Amino acid sequence: MNTMTERFEMRFDPATLARIDAWRDDQFDPISRAEAIRTLVDAGLNRTAQPRFSDGEKLNSVLLCHLIDHLNVPSGLNPKFVSNALHEGHYWALDWEYPGLFHSHADDRATVSEVVNILDMWSFIEEGFEALTASEKKRVCAEANWYDENITFHGFDGNNETEHFSIAGFLIKDMARFSRFGNDRSLNSHSESLSGHRRMFQEFEPIRAKLVGRRLSSDELIAVLNLR
Repeated sequence: MNTMTERFEMRFDPATLARIDAWRDDQFDPISRAEAIRTLVDAGLNRTAQPRFSDGEKLNSVLLCHLIDHLNVPSGLNPKFVSNALHEGHYWALDWEYPGLFHSHADDRATVSEVVNILDMWSFIEEGFEALTASEKKRVCAEANWYDENITFHGFDGNNETEHFSIAGFLIKDMARFSRFGNDRSLNSHSESLSGHRRMFQEFEPIRAKLVGRRLSSDELIAVLNLR
């Protein structure tokens, strides 16, 4: 047993303390608050080190493995390997074997909102540009210093803006949102783009509320695009 030599003060709000006491009450053997907190800290640290499964999750997973194996259902997973790993506690092996399935990443909600805002902005930009006359398009491209004759969304940098790039791809290709961007575009700008999108959105955001029943004008397009 490790010797308890380090001491420090910790304060909790009443709600958190009540949750700790409720957890203590659910244990088979009564334990002190201090022991409960040590146990919970240890469990949290171990959880970050390797994935954990409850008894119910292990039971359900093993039963599914047996069913998949018995019915010979194609799944892309090896049911015997998964079942053995769960039986013997080799949770790390699941992470090694299926790194795309077992990971700790979860999209940040603020990043999701930002990607949605950027895609929404670019939808208006493309629709507004497409509705212009040929002479208006030339003017916008010239005054916005746009290098191409068509103004389109080029996405995010797949190497350095990976979370934005991944969220955009999932929204468009897996959820069928913002369908105008789904026509086989790579969505990979291959260069830093996010800071430009953010500057553009600052200009676009106050205009967005006024875009009811109309598209962006030439002047608005130029103002937004010039900030990229």
